[in-house]
Amino acid sequence: MSEPKLGELKARAQLLQPLVRVGHDGISPQMLKALNDALDQHELVKIKFMAMKDQKKVLARAIEVQTDSKMVQRVGNTATYYRAKKSVDE
Repeated sequence: MSEPKLGELKARAQLLQPLVRVGHDGISPQMLKALNDALDQHELVKIKFMAMKDQKKVLARAIEVQTDSKMVQRVGNTATYYRAKKSVDE
């Protein structure tokens, strides 16, 4: 991802409210489904770590891999992910 694109995504991310929350269950199948659905619909999604905050750095990277998305940024207890919408051909 190019630097200008990343900068634009970071700017857009600041205006977002978290759509998905990571609770005591951590990276549960339900949480991953909610995030995947949100990424399919919005492309850019912010999540909030409500629990497991001491593990958020590792969990944030694991979420990135498991959702096939790109972590745009992690600030405090939030992380923002980007995944381009699939084209109709795919």
